[in-house]
Amino acid sequence: MKIAVNYGEFDDLPILDKSRELENYLGEEICVESLKSEPFLLTVTQDMKKRASTYDVISFAPVWIQQVVEKRGILDLGGLIENKATTYDTIEGLNGDFFENYLGYNAWYNEKTQMPGQARGSGLIAIPGAHSGGAVLNYRQDILDKYHIPVPQTWEEFNEAAKKITSSESGVYGATIYGNTKGFFPIFDWYNRLVSLGGKQFRGTVGGRSITSCANSTEGIKAYNLIKDLLPFMPKDALDTTLEIGKEKMLQGEIAMQINVTSFTMPGDFYDRNSSKVYDTIETEQIPGEKGFRGVGYGGGLSWSIPRNAKNINNSWKCIQFLASKTFDKYRCMKYGTTPMRRSTVQDTNVQKAQPWIRCMEPIIDRAVEPEYFYIPEAFEIAAIINDIIRTGLQNELEASLVMKELDKKINEVLIRGGWKLNG
Repeated sequence: MKIAVNYGEFDDLPILDKSRELENYLGEEICVESLKSEPFLLTVTQDMKKRASTYDVISFAPVWIQQVVEKRGILDLGGLIENKATTYDTIEGLNGDFFENYLGYNAWYNEKTQMPGQARGSGLIAIPGAHSGGAVLNYRQDILDKYHIPVPQTWEEFNEAAKKITSSESGVYGATIYGNTKGFFPIFDWYNRLVSLGGKQFRGTVGGRSITSCANSTEGIKAYNLIKDLLPFMPKDALDTTLEIGKEKMLQGEIAMQINVTSFTMPGDFYDRNSSKVYDTIETEQIPGEKGFRGVGYGGGLSWSIPRNAKNINNSWKCIQFLASKTFDKYRCMKYGTTPMRRSTVQDTNVQKAQPWIRCMEPIIDRAVEPEYFYIPEAFEIAAIINDIIRTGLQNELEASLVMKELDKKINEVLIRGGWKLNG
């Protein structure tokens, strides 16, 4: 049994821990491979032309929809649920224990709209089990208490608090950004501000082959300006900060507030007394936002799918149910701090004790969203454009409207080249 996971998201570690138990359950040896996104996708698409897939189980992301799902490269699991041995955990999960919002954007797929979501005609192309995710605000309660600052509810309050801390606290910056993370920068910082202000980056429909970038909006401009306004109060290397460096700054107590995505930064590390200098003062909350949109942010995560030409579909089905089970979800969350797929895991008192940040995650996962461009083949190219143009704009202190216009122009050129019609 060959299981393929996405590199850098730690989904392989708990599987390897439980490999003997899984092998006994399946009656065969397992092999787990961790692959970077683009080579992973290339292997899966090439395998669709072969008699047998390289992998028997794959971790699935929405960014693969056009290349893999539309070409029927993975199984609709509905038939397996009806006709094969389905565990109680799987049934309970699909009936409410799996986060419904997560099922909507990373499990159900509607062929007519060519978008995720459960509706008439939708198929179940994956089941949760790798990890979910959500945008969170990590902050030092001791610093906020020292300056009598309440937890920021809006981005204006966030900026005001960060400026006050940077100006007053020696050796501690109020906030920073992940400015050098390629496609991740816009997801962590600009995109989270955009959607929590009530904005969207695209209009149109994927199913109608009509989609247009509309970053040059009130919300898009404000999201950019919120970062630009705060940049002088961040570390000088903020625009060069990688995920590893930014996380380390928080662990070492150099940052008072930080926006993180639990799929990538593992908030549990901040609470680890062996690696974190702020383990006893760190807290986790929903990200700031406009009224009605506070807490809305990037979700992310990966589910489990079966290639259509997997060698032993029955065993692949057993495997992904094992990896999506209650016991496995709790184990990997407690040990590795991966974001749960199940409400029962979030609500479990033992899990909350092991990972204190879990207590706030239910409403965050319930309201998480995916960038619209994730559902089209040009996703990686668009992510790079967003990153480069916003980062360059901030480096050169360019006006927000100019940056957003350039962003729309470059992305729409990519869309036209890909055969998409612009929507207005």
